[in-house]
Amino acid sequence: MHWATIEESEQFASLKTITHNEQDIKISKSKESQDAKKEIQNEERFKRIFFIQGLPENTAFEAVKDWLTSQDIQQVRFVKMMENNTATYIRLAENAELEAKDAVAKVNGQDFEGQSVQASIIPEADYQKVVLLLQPKYENKKRNFSGKDNKRKKRQRTR
Repeated sequence: MHWATIEESEQFASLKTITHNEQDIKISKSKESQDAKKEIQNEERFKRIFFIQGLPENTAFEAVKDWLTSQDIQQVRFVKMMENNTATYIRLAENAELEAKDAVAKVNGQDFEGQSVQASIIPEADYQKVVLLLQPKYENKKRNFSGKDNKRKKRQRTR
């Protein structure tokens, strides 16, 4: 199909459905536009994630969350403690007034239970690594729609 003007091509591109052979066909977004949208969403998420280092061993995430609140960092969405407290990732709520850079400025070098902590934003080059690190671990189980295969396997294991 050819268009005579740019306006005609833009008008066609904005359509949600087209009719072909008397059937309505839904137009889905291209993979590139979906990828671009995900990239923008990730950039927005990372404006809300930062990490801190230098916490005492065996620090509970609740203590970190309480400490952040005492430092005027409200709306903490989650705190992810890494093994041996090598790093602790903090994500602020999407509607939080602060961004990660503001939170980092508030807590970097502050005292937590007698130890000075270092806070940093996540470098853009590390975004993908951090996304994988912070994703929940799901078991890769194959099952049919009804889930009967897993039930059968569980019964066999318990016998």
